Amino acid sequence: MGTRGYKVYRRKGWYHRIYNPWDSYPSGLGIELWHEVARGEAYRTWLEGFRDSLDKKLEELRTEADAADDPQARFDEYGDEDELIITRDRPENDLHIEWVYEIDTDNEIFYVDGFPLFNLQDMPPKNVFLRCIGYDSYGQRAHTAATPIRHRYTSRKVSYPPVSEELVQVYQSKHASGDVVTSLHQFDEILENPAKCEMVRLHFYQALMGSILKFGNVGSDIRNFELATDPWPLRKTQKLTTYLVQVAVEKRMTDMEEEWRRVPVPNEDSSWRWLREDLCMLWGTRLDDEANMQAAVADLFTRVMQTPPKAKTIVYGIIISLFHVVIVRVDLSVSEGSFTHTAALQFLPSFYAKSPSTLGITAVIRLGYALLCHDLDNLPNSPTYFGEHTVPITTSHHLVWQGTNKNTHLITTFSRIPQICQKHREWA
Repeated sequence: MGTRGYKVYRRKGWYHRIYNPWDSYPSGLGIELWHEVARGEAYRTWLEGFRDSLDKKLEELRTEADAADDPQARFDEYGDEDELIITRDRPENDLHIEWVYEIDTDNEIFYVDGFPLFNLQDMPPKNVFLRCIGYDSYGQRAHTAATPIRHRYTSRKVSYPPVSEELVQVYQSKHASGDVVTSLHQFDEILENPAKCEMVRLHFYQALMGSILKFGNVGSDIRNFELATDPWPLRKTQKLTTYLVQVAVEKRMTDMEEEWRRVPVPNEDSSWRWLREDLCMLWGTRLDDEANMQAAVADLFTRVMQTPPKAKTIVYGIIISLFHVVIVRVDLSVSEGSFTHTAALQFLPSFYAKSPSTLGITAVIRLGYALLCHDLDNLPNSPTYFGEHTVPITTSHHLVWQGTNKNTHLITTFSRIPQICQKHREWA
């Protein structure tokens, strides 16, 4: 039996799909599509001509479908399964389709198996193309780490969303110079030295994060959502970020890979919510841009002041864009409130990570742990209290993060670490 696949061309959000029954591996069908892309000065002329031909083909099939009253047309699908299908749905790998190659003329990207790998304007030479189709550290389709930068597809800095002048004024009026904290323990509620049980919780969460990044289409969704033209990918990303934050601040961490399957995608925008009485979350965008980060901080502060929780003088906020996170501390005890915050910290690990650790993950876990500790009565302030009867750090790291790359896996027994540590008055 041959190696089956699809060759796909995207134009104006339509996918022109052609089935290939054999030789669909990279040196076969992959190179066939590689040859179709013009290089150098001929590229722009080729692209415009190719776009026109795809437009004409769609119009031709639409006309034929209308004349024949084809029922497929009601589902935005045209063509013949044995030759060409034009559909709104991106073709995907399945049990029978082992390879999918796509020339995206809308965004000028070359995809392999639904993942954006190469810059269409600067495709690699044939030998580099074949050598650079591989996997990332989570077992997802990707260009290899050795792929020359000029040929890689990288997430583009799409135009930043407009920043509200009103929010900028709020930020400037409330935020004194020097109020960006450089270390988490500058927040009074977070101890300078992490407890051993806190570190176990951190390592376990990092392993859980790895299991999510290996799951299904998550890697593809993350890479593609910035290119989306409809709200569905945004909501899927909001689902992911909300779930990751909720798990980080809950008393008991669960096996995210299993829980993730059961979480529905929200039907409407879910960018703001209270996670607990003293902690809220705001979904932001482009937090790596200073103006957008400041506007998001002011937005969170304004929302907290509009609906302040009862009997709380300190409230924390987590602003997250999946790629970055900002921790905000709102003080309600002063007149009209005040706030301090961290810089934008990297949250999501690199797809080629050799370590599961990021500053953003550490910040969210440490904040969640500190708030959980505040729920306990008569908790000693000394960090040394956490030192006895806990799982050794080296042991926990070995158990929950066994290896890197695609060998990383989850030890689900550790999902009950919080109950183990609670016996000794320690939360994890």
